[in-house]
Amino acid sequence: MTPPIDIFRIDGQGPRWIQAAGSMEEARAHINKLAAASPGDYLVMNQITGSKVVIKVNSEIETSTIASTDGKSTPPTNGERPAES
Repeated sequence: MTPPIDIFRIDGQGPRWIQAAGSMEEARAHINKLAAASPGDYLVMNQITGSKVVIKVNSEIETSTIASTDGKSTPPTNGERPAES
């Protein structure tokens, strides 16, 4: 089975696929490892639900309310912000 979560790095040329993950927790752990060497914006997309979350990682973690693509908001977690659709 293909993992349902895709992780992208967002740079000046747009999103670049990094890898797939089995869960949001696994995706966050991978982004935390990547951020040590390459801070910036990461897009996490759930292929099953279609929800998208941007995680902004820099020297100071920014937090805001997360809105999924279904319009529902969830509490902020570790610098995540809603993805622009």
